[in-house]
Amino acid sequence: MKKIILNAVAVAMFFTSCDLKTEIDVESAAFPPKLCVTAILDGASGTFSIVLTEGRALADYKTPRLPEKELIRNGEIHLYENDYLILSEVGEFDMTTPPYHEPYFDLETHEYIFPEKGCYRFNASGISTHPGSTYRLEVEVDGYKKVTSTSTMPLLPDVSAIIDTTVAVIKERIKEYSSLAGWSSGGSGGLFTYWPVSLQWGERTAERNYYSLDMYTEKTALEGVPQEWWNQEGKFNLGIFVTDLTKLQDNPEVEIFESQGIDLDVSSMDNDVYLFPILLMSDVGFTNDNASLTLYKRRPDRLIDDNWEESITEWYPLELWNLIILQHTVSLRVRHITEATFKYYRSLVMQSIGMDFFSEPVNIKGNIENGYGGFTVFSAVDIPLIEYITYSWEWKGE
Repeated sequence: MKKIILNAVAVAMFFTSCDLKTEIDVESAAFPPKLCVTAILDGASGTFSIVLTEGRALADYKTPRLPEKELIRNGEIHLYENDYLILSEVGEFDMTTPPYHEPYFDLETHEYIFPEKGCYRFNASGISTHPGSTYRLEVEVDGYKKVTSTSTMPLLPDVSAIIDTTVAVIKERIKEYSSLAGWSSGGSGGLFTYWPVSLQWGERTAERNYYSLDMYTEKTALEGVPQEWWNQEGKFNLGIFVTDLTKLQDNPEVEIFESQGIDLDVSSMDNDVYLFPILLMSDVGFTNDNASLTLYKRRPDRLIDDNWEESITEWYPLELWNLIILQHTVSLRVRHITEATFKYYRSLVMQSIGMDFFSEPVNIKGNIENGYGGFTVFSAVDIPLIEYITYSWEWKGE
C-alpha cells in the first residue's frame, strides 16, 4: 500500500504543479490497462529475452483487486531485423501476479529474495544479429493495444583494455552505489589495494556514444570444492571501481551523488574509490586525443605466490580446516548501447532514490509505443584481463 501512496503523490504533484490545494479527479486519470514490456536483444550472445506484465491506471486502485487473480491471455511476439521476421512466439501468456511477500535474506544462497512480479517470461538463443541493423519488436496480447518498438543495434565498441599488476593503488574508503540504498560509505579504518585497468577507445564518431561497463570473474575449483558446484555458479560480478568522476558527467549514479549535496572536490576524495555494480557512461567527457578511462580491480587478499605456503600457518590446527584453491578468470565487458536505453536506465535510477514532499516526479522514459517499458538492443565485446589463483579455508568442525 505504501507504494501506491507514493505513486498517488507523484501523480498529484505532476498534475497540480506546486498548487497543493488542488484536488485530483481520479476518474480523469483512468485509462485501460497497458502492456509493460522489458525486452533485451544481446548482440554478443545472440540471446533475446522478454518480460510482459500489466500496467494499470491510478483509478484501478480505487477498488481492491486480489494480486493472485489469474491473468492468462493469448498473445504473439514478433521480432524483425530490417523488416525480416527472425523470431516468433505464439501461445498463452500467463501474467498472473503471485501472492506478495516481504523481501528476505536467504541464508543458503546469501542473496536477497524479492517478491515475484506477475509476468510472462520468454527467452530465445542462437539469434544471428548484425550491428547496424534495425530491429523491430511487436507484441500483441488479447485485451491490450498492440505495442511496438524499433531500435538500431550500435556498432561493436572499438575499445581495448589492459591491467597493470605492477602498480598498487592504495585507498582507504569505498563509496558504493546500491539500487536499494543509494550511495553509502564503507571500508574506513583499513587500506585496500587496487590494480589499475586502462580502457582506451579507438577512433570516435561525431555523435555521442553510450556504453555500459561491467567486470566479472569466472571461478574454477582446483582443490577443496567439487568442480561441478562452481560450474553452476557462472559469472560473478566484481563491480567497476573508479577514482576520477570527471569523465562521468552524465552518469545517473553520479547525478544522485551530487543531488545529495556531497562535494566531489573535498580533500577526502583522494582516499576514496567509487564502486558501481554496472557503470553507464557516454563519451561526452572525451576529447579526440584523450578517449580513455582508468578503472580499478581490487587485488585479492590471498593470492597464491612464492610465499603463500608460509602465510597459511596462521590457521591452526590445520586438521580442522579444508584448503580451497580457486582459479579466477577476470574479464571486462563493454556494451555499446543506444541513447534510448541510457535514458530509460537513467529514469529508473532517478526514480529508485525515492522522493520527498517537494521533489519533482520522475517520468520513466521508455521506448515502447502504446505501452510501458523498454526495448534494449546492444552490441558488446568481452576483454580478458587477468587470470590468478587464490586460496582460502573452510572450517570443517571438531
